[in-house]
Amino acid sequence: MIIRNLMFLLSLCLLTAWMSNLSAAEYYVSSKKGNDKANGRTPATAWKTLKKASSQMGSSDTLLVFRGSVFREGGIQFSGGTIAAYGPKEYPLPIVTGSIAVDGWKTADHDKNILVADCNQAVEHVYCNGKLMMLARFPNTGWLRADTGNSGNQINASVLSKHKRNKSGYWNGAQVRWRRWSWWFETRGIQSWDGQKALKLSGTPIGPNHSGDGSGFYMDNKFEELDYPGEWYYDASKKKLYIYPPKDADMDTALIEGVVHDQGLQLGTATVNGLELRHYKKKAINMGRAATVENCVFRGNTKLAIGANWDS
Repeated sequence: MIIRNLMFLLSLCLLTAWMSNLSAAEYYVSSKKGNDKANGRTPATAWKTLKKASSQMGSSDTLLVFRGSVFREGGIQFSGGTIAAYGPKEYPLPIVTGSIAVDGWKTADHDKNILVADCNQAVEHVYCNGKLMMLARFPNTGWLRADTGNSGNQINASVLSKHKRNKSGYWNGAQVRWRRWSWWFETRGIQSWDGQKALKLSGTPIGPNHSGDGSGFYMDNKFEELDYPGEWYYDASKKKLYIYPPKDADMDTALIEGVVHDQGLQLGTATVNGLELRHYKKKAINMGRAATVENCVFRGNTKLAIGANWDS
């Protein structure tokens, strides 16, 4: 009886595995020629977005992603299956990116060197032709030096009183990048500036034990400091992106990308092979369960290329 039951269970497992393989499907997606209203079952009827593909795929299915595609999407979940590249080998890897392409540039009214475009999503970083631009800052290069007698919430910075637009409150609302100690940077909001010396900071200091006397710092995220090639600024109230184009940029052909998405792919037991993931704020890929990532390229992701859950 025991042997008979074991044989039955073995047969059932083999049947289940066979039926699972039999029901596994192969799908295609292409950002260039795809259509989310198609069935996705052949290269000629490929889907256009990964979001559509992820909503249709089963745990044993394969999704083939056309090389040369660019998917500007975030928060895409694949609970299972295999995602891999297809198409001519000389084409670049398919790109999954957390940035949007910004166009419609016009000369800003206040400065002919600056361009402005509508941008409905707040951006964290900006790239021109794949090269990272700098958030509008002062000084444009290098560092300023703090005086003595600083605290965790105040930089004594008499050097700022020499700024050409100096006045009380000028730096309010901007942010400071402060190398307060040799092995840490603090990025803090600026609460107030008295026009003479005291730069008071918002937020919480990393540690109380270092004065930062003579330490290096600079300010950024200040619209009035957008005055140098390669800088940018985003006005959240007007939903407009401003850039001072790099010197070598041809704005008739330049690709300007703004980083807007937090996370790229969320994987369950899925396998991802041969994609390029770039420009995500938090995680390009988050792995859960027994996920596999191989032969992928990661570029320009702010915090993590790959993160993992406790059960991965």
